[in-house]
Amino acid sequence: MLFGVVSYPGPLWNLNNEWNLAMRKISIPQGYTISLHFQNVKLKGPCANESIQIFPGNTDESLFVCSTNMSSSSNQKGFSITLNTNMTNLELRSPRLSKGNDVSFLAHYFGKDIDECQTNPCSYFCTNTIGGFTCHCPLGYRIKNDKVSCEVIDHSKSILHGQLFSPDFPRPYPGGSKYAVNITVLHGFYITISVTHMDIDESENCTQDVLQVLQEGKLISALCGTKKTDIQIKSNSAELNFISRGTNKRRHTGFLAHYKAEDINECEQLESPCFHICVNEIGGFRCICPPGQLLLDDGSTCQAQVPCPTHVVPHSLSEPSTKEYKTGLQILVRCEEGFEARLNTFTVSEFWAVCETPGKWRHGGFHCSLVSCGVPTLPSNGYFIFITDQNVTTFQSIIQYNCTQPFYSLNSTSYVNFSCGADGIWRNNKGEMKIPECNAVCGKPSNPLELFQRVFGGKEAKEGNFPWQVLFLNPLGGGALISDQWVVTAAHVVEADINEIYAGVINIHEYSNASKLHVAKKLIHPNYTNTNFDNDIALVRLKEKVTFGPLISPICLPKRSETDLLETGTVGFISGWGLRELNQLPNSLLYAMISVQEMNKCRNVELKRVMKKLVLSDNMFCAGLNGADSCSGDSGGAFAVQDEKNVFHIEGIVSWGIKCGAYGVYTKVGNYLDWIEETISTENIR
Repeated sequence: MLFGVVSYPGPLWNLNNEWNLAMRKISIPQGYTISLHFQNVKLKGPCANESIQIFPGNTDESLFVCSTNMSSSSNQKGFSITLNTNMTNLELRSPRLSKGNDVSFLAHYFGKDIDECQTNPCSYFCTNTIGGFTCHCPLGYRIKNDKVSCEVIDHSKSILHGQLFSPDFPRPYPGGSKYAVNITVLHGFYITISVTHMDIDESENCTQDVLQVLQEGKLISALCGTKKTDIQIKSNSAELNFISRGTNKRRHTGFLAHYKAEDINECEQLESPCFHICVNEIGGFRCICPPGQLLLDDGSTCQAQVPCPTHVVPHSLSEPSTKEYKTGLQILVRCEEGFEARLNTFTVSEFWAVCETPGKWRHGGFHCSLVSCGVPTLPSNGYFIFITDQNVTTFQSIIQYNCTQPFYSLNSTSYVNFSCGADGIWRNNKGEMKIPECNAVCGKPSNPLELFQRVFGGKEAKEGNFPWQVLFLNPLGGGALISDQWVVTAAHVVEADINEIYAGVINIHEYSNASKLHVAKKLIHPNYTNTNFDNDIALVRLKEKVTFGPLISPICLPKRSETDLLETGTVGFISGWGLRELNQLPNSLLYAMISVQEMNKCRNVELKRVMKKLVLSDNMFCAGLNGADSCSGDSGGAFAVQDEKNVFHIEGIVSWGIKCGAYGVYTKVGNYLDWIEETISTENIR
């Protein structure tokens, strides 16, 4: 606002009672200064104690209004303060601010226009306006972008019209003055000059003062005197020179001329610029060709149209699709199935192409290349081979998955052939993306025993005879691998802390070919009872999966159809490093062939110290033969039975015995298949 009222008490004050201070800001538009007129000012005491402090602009300098510098007469009539700024801050200081109307004043403020032209900010003429100023230039000049400076109008630039005049026109031109200007209009136009005012000191042949008109440096006309004239220049450029060789005592006013650009009709020239049809246009012309012909890039020559090829690039599809693609036709291009549009490293779904002369497509460098599915994912313990070209992973390439045999095999239901699809994804014949899994082959030793005859008693095992055998150290015991991450053993073996476990061991003192296994978790059967060894079975989960090979591979779990078929006389193998005669540990892994016995044989064996019959459960079975049986240190090992296909199954786990060489008691693994499978399934999900 340009005016207003400020008073205390009143609105818009910011109060600070702690400092006895009230603050208020006043601002008006730029181009004005603030004038304040005070009336009825009620202040007491010295200025340091009670005053109105005025801060012009953003400066720290201030003016004071207080009782000591204000007379009673001036207060009654009112007094004015003019500031040289459009913004000010007022601060009212008084310890009596909170006491009603004890401190008060009234002031009117209004904006006073600044006369900027007093300092002449313009390079030529200045006109003061309300809230600002405007600069003007003399004839022949124009205002620059800074709005205060002037510059000469340049007629050499392509302008369609303008005016020219002698120096100081319309005042008399100075004697001895010179003035030259070049005129240029757009190509396709010529110039006409109309001299509308002519007052040049006349002389014979205009040898003194003269206005010369030149075209390409050649004099066309020399003018003097008072005769007005029109001049036509068959070019888009001309030059005007004004020369005064006298003193101009007669005060001739010179000349004023107007020029403009006229269109040239190029089609009416003796030699037509077109070989066929010429059409005149403003500032130029246009050549047109007869039907069936196309204008070439030179803009004047016509040539019979040549259609573009059916395919923009190999393996492309066009939209719209027509029998003939004429010059100028723009189409949308996609690639055939299994191909993608590419430009360097960029891939797009489609691109535009234009048919150009002579029958060539302009397509920006795009091309259709085969979709790549990338390197196929390798299955664990498996590999793939290329059925089609070696190491080619593009559309319609085919690979075949295989497993590391003979230790792993594919799922019987798996589709092993995968092909690269048009979407860049490998899929099998059913359209599935999941790659086949390689399952461990169980119960197939790489070095099977030569069982031409039955072997009774402890024999030294060779590498690969019992690849599922696991060695527990401290306490000494055994176990069997049933998968790449799970070991089954007796519960009493892992009741205490498990220290070290190894697989692939033959000599108990040598571990060069052995693999150390790291325990993640042990899971003892929830119904295990250590007083009578019922449910003496446990699972051990390994931290890392074991890679199977000639020395290490798993044993199969019992077949459900044969869970209860541990008939008397069934032969199986046990292996371990248990105590032998004289309580000595063997250096090498030993094995023995034993058979399932009637439970009564274990019941009827008398203990040396406890003379009573043993109590056996249905979760156990009795086995042994001619002094061959497990001993302390064999606990947890497998009772392995070979089926008709020569595949070994863990039918029992060494649990406890009466004494070495006597009949032993084994945990019947077939009774725990549900618990084993549920436990492994639950733990693998976690």
